[in-house]
Amino acid sequence: MIEPLRALKMSALVGAALITTAEPVRAQDQAKERPNILVIMPDDVGLWNISAYNRGSRGYRTPSIDRLAEEGALFSDMYAQPSCTPGRASFITGMYPIRSGLTTVGMVGAKQGMRAEVPTLAEVLKQQGYATGQFGKNHLGDRNEHLPTVHGFDEFYGFLYHLNVLQEPLDNDYPKSDAFRAKFEPRGIIHSFATDTYDASVPDDRFGEVGKQRVEDTGLPDEQRFETLDAELNGKAFDFMERAVAADEPFFVWLNPSRMHVFTFTPDVYKERAREHTSYDDPHGAGMIQHDDDIGAVLAKLDKLGVGDDTIVVYTTDNGPEHSTHPHGGITRIRRPTEPSAATGGKRGARQRWRGTEGHHRPDREAAAACQLKSRERRKPCAS
Repeated sequence: MIEPLRALKMSALVGAALITTAEPVRAQDQAKERPNILVIMPDDVGLWNISAYNRGSRGYRTPSIDRLAEEGALFSDMYAQPSCTPGRASFITGMYPIRSGLTTVGMVGAKQGMRAEVPTLAEVLKQQGYATGQFGKNHLGDRNEHLPTVHGFDEFYGFLYHLNVLQEPLDNDYPKSDAFRAKFEPRGIIHSFATDTYDASVPDDRFGEVGKQRVEDTGLPDEQRFETLDAELNGKAFDFMERAVAADEPFFVWLNPSRMHVFTFTPDVYKERAREHTSYDDPHGAGMIQHDDDIGAVLAKLDKLGVGDDTIVVYTTDNGPEHSTHPHGGITRIRRPTEPSAATGGKRGARQRWRGTEGHHRPDREAAAACQLKSRERRKPCAS
């Protein structure tokens, strides 16, 4: 049970006033007491990697992501944590990472991760009758006690580390000994469901008791599966949304694509599309073009389900781009880099859409942070 004071701090009223200047007026013909909520949080996408911000100066464009800005609000001051785990934790808990303890995670099987006493937005929304699903990157601990399905989510399909941890077993120089793999090999793509009964079994000593959930490890991806992993995640999210709509339940979906982490496997068709805009191979641009197509598929699915006007869509990222080695990483033309820096370049833009409301078609320059997304009051501090 969530403490009442904590629940108030994480108000379940996540309406269109998430981080806007004033609560917009809901159109009468679209009135709905509990709108669906879709939060899209890709990996390491910088302010300057979205054409709504760079105005096409990177060559490629991101029309699907730009559509969210055109139909909703474009935010210019959205502050990130300097790396993945604290960035994602601050959103789902509404707390500064130093408060939740989620400043980082350790090696495979480490005890660091989401704690039972830390409330989550999913738990609050579940109490309000929402179907809750998380798809894609989690990075909040890999033991069974850390999985999303024991922290308020009905269903989880995704991975528990940053992308390169999953890719390492594909490397030719990855240790082949069974003893090493038994201790250090990461978990694969996990599919889990919350249950009412406690499972005390321990299939793997590294990850502890299963708990009140059903957990399936679908295996580590190969290179071909990595190329279309985000489309696979979309498919699971679509199935979840379809079931919620059919049951007439509002849904909260936290969709966490693998793009645009560095050193990804990208289909040849997107590499060719990126070459149309540059005179050299552009792995990052190719990944962003594919990512934008995947976001376009998500928006199309909402419309196909007939819930496009009754769904709050927020697009932001866990942190800004990892610069890495050009052209694999992102860029920050203004200010300074972000991951793993806490400098001003840690700002990454956010886009928010709720088509059934009025008053959203303007840029908002007010500073905000991911842990403030649940506040009805503008710039209400994160829990500390």
